[in-house]
Amino acid sequence: MTEPARRARSLSPLFAAAAIVSTLGACTSEVHVGTERRCLLGVHATPIAAETRTRALEDVEALVGGKFAVDREYLGWDASFTESYVVEGVASGHIPFLSWSSRRTDTTLPVVPWADVADETNEPVQSRIRDVADTLATLAPTVLFTYQSQPEDEVGLGTPEDYVRAWQRVATVIRERAPNVVLVTSLKTGLYPVDVDRWYPGDDYVDWIGASGWNWYTGSPESPWRTFASIFVGAREWAAARGKPFAVTATASSEHLSVEPGSAQAKDTWVRELAATVEGWPEVQCVIFWNGPGETDVRDWRIDSSEASLVAFREIVVNPYFDVSAVQ
Repeated sequence: MTEPARRARSLSPLFAAAAIVSTLGACTSEVHVGTERRCLLGVHATPIAAETRTRALEDVEALVGGKFAVDREYLGWDASFTESYVVEGVASGHIPFLSWSSRRTDTTLPVVPWADVADETNEPVQSRIRDVADTLATLAPTVLFTYQSQPEDEVGLGTPEDYVRAWQRVATVIRERAPNVVLVTSLKTGLYPVDVDRWYPGDDYVDWIGASGWNWYTGSPESPWRTFASIFVGAREWAAARGKPFAVTATASSEHLSVEPGSAQAKDTWVRELAATVEGWPEVQCVIFWNGPGETDVRDWRIDSSEASLVAFREIVVNPYFDVSAVQ
């Protein structure tokens, strides 16, 4: 599963020096832009029907009765990082978590191969990277950023080695020009621990190690029930072995409506177990929920896929371990 000049907020001298986010005292870990002491709760709000992206975020926050700290958005190679929904999200108090892809917004146009991104002599591409970095530097006090979320699913962009070099080039430019950016990888949990090395850019180019994972349960043996802990434990342990903070870059659970709420294989149970697991994993810096319709009635990823699911999410919003205020 993948993703006029607007007002941008300039960094104050404090944030230019350290970009330290206000905290509540949950998880703690050092990153090159400062110290993060809370587990950030975020969402990717998929627009439904005629919703705009801004309205989708507002609607899901109205459902849960509170504000998510992080607004997760996906942008194509040629997209503006000051799109209205990005800037409006920042203006309303959200930390932006932006995924940038080598695929263009107009999918009929050619992609930008990872080898071209890595090529320092390719001036048009390097100019675009610099422009993105400069925009990120003034977009918000703290920006979470990943280049090419779930690259292992991509076809036609290059090899794992090409991707690693492309990430390293993008990270180098961002580090030079945008010290407020936290670089977060976003690979699928299925890569850990066996195949992840081929796709990992290296500790010097990464602040937080991230992974995305899903409970695809349908009630059939082909899609068994998976708890949040069982999905992410391998990636979490791999990150811990490297001494890196960990981020859940996207997650959700399907819901089988014939299953009684509160039972072992109910979505509300999955959500509550997620919260309990994260409280025991202090290195987890953020958890991003994917909110959107699934490809079938069973695989409904929405927070309000049932009343029981919505109640469980509302409990997370008021859980003191998670900061959903996003005060910057």
